[in-house]
Amino acid sequence: MSYEYVIDEIYIIQITHCYRQPCRYSWQPGGNCLKNEPVNKVNEITKEKWDGSSSHVHYPLGLCEGECDKDRDCEGDLICYQRDGDHAVPGCVGVPNSNSDFCIDPQALIDAIPFDFTNIDTTTQYSGTSEASLIRLFWHEIYYWQEKRDETFWCMQCEGPCEEGQKIKINHCDETKDRQYFIADGETIRPQLNTSLCMTETGFNKEVLPVQLMPCDDETNQQFWGYKEQGPFQLRPRTGMSYCLTQMRHPKAHEAVYPRTCTIVEDNDTSLWTRYLGSV
Repeated sequence: MSYEYVIDEIYIIQITHCYRQPCRYSWQPGGNCLKNEPVNKVNEITKEKWDGSSSHVHYPLGLCEGECDKDRDCEGDLICYQRDGDHAVPGCVGVPNSNSDFCIDPQALIDAIPFDFTNIDTTTQYSGTSEASLIRLFWHEIYYWQEKRDETFWCMQCEGPCEEGQKIKINHCDETKDRQYFIADGETIRPQLNTSLCMTETGFNKEVLPVQLMPCDDETNQQFWGYKEQGPFQLRPRTGMSYCLTQMRHPKAHEAVYPRTCTIVEDNDTSLWTRYLGSV
């Protein structure tokens, strides 16, 4: 579909939408995408020109249009993408010169993450022994943790010197802290400080039932699917494959790591982890 509207008294701008297509090209009659003709450029309608009321000619805003404040400012299933500074707008071409927020297709957020959430193959398993590394909450510039898009570094760590019964929590990544280094041995995850202990699932969906360090004994509650040496991964306990290791919503220091329903933490953008070797 195409929309025409007056930006000022002189110019008329035509915005062409190519909804939910794998390409980012112009929309032609009959629903075909015409290649080599980029569209969906960011287009800012400043608040001086739009008062946000439904009676205004620019309401609701279309794909890649701003300035929006809430999802209801956007047409159809589009959502209002909150930006900080000079961040790009997912699924749109160009970077605005302001910190305005823009309407986007929510699928663009999923497409931006290098992880396939729709094809989870739990028949695979990690069978090696990794080098010791930090395990960091995966971050992407589209994430909006604590209402900010700034990159943050949150890593798993033992709550103490990695002794039996201690909980696994998150804290600011610090490669100088030995208690933040872990080894994946098959589907078990062990602290470098004591490889006879394994992360152990103690319950689901409750922060008071966090992952704890217990003597390794080949029990299923010590096996976690998904570890990879490269790229983001989920850690799902073999005792409950619909759960993902995470913490309580957006990360803060000293929150416990525990299994939560994957679909919930995927919405919170906190279901993924990655190996982290520090700043070197």
